[in-house]
Amino acid sequence: MERGSAGPSTSAHRAQARPRKPARRNDAVVALVTVGTALALAVVVLRAWRADLRAPMEYSGDAHYMLMSVKATLEGSYLVNPRLGAPFGQELYDFPFLNGEALHVAAIKILGAFSSDPALVLNLFFLATFPLVALSAFLVLRRVGLSAPVALVCSLLFTFLPYHFGRGEAHLFLSAYYSVPLGAWLVLRVLAGERLFGRRSGVGRWWSVFATRRSLATAAICVVIGTAGVYYAAFTLVLLAAAILLAVAVTRSARPLASGGAAVALILATIVVSFSPTLVYRVGHGVNPDVERTAWETEHLGVRLMQLVLPVQGHRLDPLAELRERYDATIPATEAASATLGLVATLGFLLLLAVILVSVLGRGSSSSAGGLYRRASVPALIALLIAMTGGFATGIAHVLTPWLHAWNRISVFIAFYSLLAVGLLLDRARASLAFRRAFPVLWPAVLGAVFVLGLLDQTTSAFIRPYESVAAAYESDARFVRRVERLLPRGTMVFQLPAVPFPELEQGGRTSSYDPARPYVHSERLRWSYGAMRGRPEDWATETRNFSAPLLVASVSAAGFRGLWLDRLGYWRDEDAKTFERELIAALGRDPLVSDDQRFLFFDLRPYGADLGRRHGTRIVDGLREATLRPVRFEWGADFPDVERQGAQAWRWAVRSSARLTVVNPLGRARQVELRSLVATGTAEPQRVRVRYPDGSSATVVTTPLGTPIRKVLRLRPGRNVILFSTSAPRAPGDSRSLYLRLIDPAVLDPARLPFERAPVPVA
Repeated sequence: MERGSAGPSTSAHRAQARPRKPARRNDAVVALVTVGTALALAVVVLRAWRADLRAPMEYSGDAHYMLMSVKATLEGSYLVNPRLGAPFGQELYDFPFLNGEALHVAAIKILGAFSSDPALVLNLFFLATFPLVALSAFLVLRRVGLSAPVALVCSLLFTFLPYHFGRGEAHLFLSAYYSVPLGAWLVLRVLAGERLFGRRSGVGRWWSVFATRRSLATAAICVVIGTAGVYYAAFTLVLLAAAILLAVAVTRSARPLASGGAAVALILATIVVSFSPTLVYRVGHGVNPDVERTAWETEHLGVRLMQLVLPVQGHRLDPLAELRERYDATIPATEAASATLGLVATLGFLLLLAVILVSVLGRGSSSSAGGLYRRASVPALIALLIAMTGGFATGIAHVLTPWLHAWNRISVFIAFYSLLAVGLLLDRARASLAFRRAFPVLWPAVLGAVFVLGLLDQTTSAFIRPYESVAAAYESDARFVRRVERLLPRGTMVFQLPAVPFPELEQGGRTSSYDPARPYVHSERLRWSYGAMRGRPEDWATETRNFSAPLLVASVSAAGFRGLWLDRLGYWRDEDAKTFERELIAALGRDPLVSDDQRFLFFDLRPYGADLGRRHGTRIVDGLREATLRPVRFEWGADFPDVERQGAQAWRWAVRSSARLTVVNPLGRARQVELRSLVATGTAEPQRVRVRYPDGSSATVVTTPLGTPIRKVLRLRPGRNVILFSTSAPRAPGDSRSLYLRLIDPAVLDPARLPFERAPVPVA
C-alpha cells in the first residue's frame, strides 16, 4: 500500500486481476476441476468409502450437539425444540449457536428435503465443505491475479488445512470456512484503496446510484459473510476495521473510510438481523449469567506462534511427529492445536513477515506483485497479534464481549494470506521459467511437487475416523431407543440420568456434557428431559442430582415422566452407577431394560406412576409436582460468583463483606420452605455473621472453622426474596481473591417432599 495512491501499477494489476472472456471460460473449467479434485481428495484423505454415511463420522463430544442441532433443524426449528428439555421444551435463545449460520441452516433444510436422517445430512454437509472452500478460494485467488494453475494448487492446500479436519463434524459450520477468502479479499481491496461500491450517474432514484454490478457483488459478499458463521464474520470485521484505519492514515483520504465502512455496516446489519431472536428474547427475559463466557476463556483459547508453524499433530514423518509431541507436552491442550498452517503455508507466512521487515527498511518492491505481498502481510500480522495468547483478543473480551472466546480460529485467515504469498512466489517462478525449453515439463513438475508435498505434510492418517466402532455404537444406541419407543406411546416423557446441565457446563462422569443428546438423535416419538437451558426456571432437572432414588422416582413420576433412562458412564465410578441402579430397582420393584453394549438402562415408570396417586392421593402428588417442576432456586449473583467442591461438599464464597443471596419462588403464590446451610468465614478465630431474612427478621451466628449451621423457616413471596449476609470478619488469608464468608451445602427442605424424604436438597 503506497501513500496517496491505490497501489503501485494499479491499472496493470487490475488488468491482470480481471481476465478477458476466453480466460474466464478457461477459469470455469479449472474451477470445476478444483471442485471435483477437492471432493475426490476429501474422500481419499478421510477414506470415506469405509464409512456408512447413515452413521456420523464422529460420535463424541461436540458432535452430539451438532447431531442434535441438525435433527432439530430437520424437524422444525433449532431455536425451540419441544422434544428436548421436557416438559417445558428447549429454547436456545441464550445460547444462539446457529443464529449466525443462516446459510448453513438453509443448506441443512435443503438436504432435509431429500432425507430426514440427521447423520446422513451431517455427513453430506461435511463432505460438501471441501469443494465449497476450494471454489471460494480459487475464485478469490484468481481475482487478485494468480494464474489459474497456481490458484488451483493454493486453493486445494487451503481446503486441506489441518484446521479443516480438526474442526470436522463436531464443529461442522467452522469446517465450512468458504466465507474466509471472501472476507480476506475485502480487506485486500480496502488496503489497495479500491472502491468496494460503484456509482452510476444520470439515474433517477437515489438508491439506484449504487445499483452497479460492483455494489451488488460487494453487498452479496457481505451478506454471505454475515450469514456463514459469526466467527468468520467477526474476524472479517476486525481486519476490515484495521485495514480502513491504516488506509486512511497512509492515503490521508476519507475514501477508504466511506467504502470500507459501508461494508462493515452491511456485515454488522446482517449479523444483527441473524441474532434478532436472541436480542428480542433478552429484552423480555434478561441476560442469563449462567451461560455467559469469560475473558479467561479467550486467553486460554488463544494461539501460539509455534502452534502455527510446527508440523501437524501425528505427522507422517516420525521425527516431525515427535517434535510436535514434545512441544504439545509443554502447554495446555486446547483446540488451537489444529491451527497448524502446514509446511507450504508456513513458508508463505514467513515470507509475509519478511516482506514487512524489508518494507520497514524501505526496500519494498514497486511492482504490482510486491504491493500485493505487502497488502497480504498486513492482515496476516494483525490476525496474529489479535489471536495469539496475550493478544488483543483478550482486550476485546474485556471491553466488548467475551462470547467470541476462541480467537485461535482466525488462523484460517493467516493461512489464506500465507498461501496467497506462496502463489505470488510460484507465479514469479513461472515467469522465470517461461523462456526455458523445458518449461512445458518443468513447470507442471514444480506445481505438482508443491501440491503433493503440501498435501502430504498437512494430512495424516489421524484424520481417518474409526468408522466401524462409531457405526457400531451409533447402531447400538438406535436399536435401544427403538426398543424403548415400542414400549411407550407417542409423546411420552423420559427422564434422563444423571441430569447433566446444558449447555457446555461440565463433564458428566466419564462422558462429555453433550452425551445425553444421544437418545434424542435416534428418537422419533418421545420427549426427553435433557437440554433445558441452565440458569432459567425450566432447568429444574439438575436439582435432582442430589435426590435419593425413592425421592427421584416419586418426583419425576409426579411431574409426568413415564420412563427413566440411565447412562452408566454418566457416573464417575462404576460402583456409583451400580449402587444407584440397585436403589432404583428397589424403589420400583422391577428390573430395567439394558442396551446391547451394556451402557444404557431403561426403567418403565408407568406401573409405579399409576400406583403413586392411589398410595398418596391427588393433593400430595400435585404438591410434589409443583415442588419438582417449580423448585425454589437461588440466584447467587455477583456477590457469590463461583461454586467450589471437595468430595461431597459444595460451597460458595462471598466476595464482599455484605452480600446478597436471592431466593426465587417461581410459583404464583407464597410458599413455605426451610433453609439450611453452614456459614463460615476464612479465619480460624470465631467471627460474627449477621443474617437478615426476607421477612425482616435477623439473626447473628458465631462461626467456627468447620462452619456454623443455620436453619430458618422462610415464607417466600412469589418471585425474588433477598437474604442479606454481613460480617466484620477480615478477608480470608492466603488467597488473592477477596473472600469474606462462605455458605457450605446450602439447601432447602420443601414440605411437599416430606412424605417421600425428609432430607434437605442442596441447591449449590
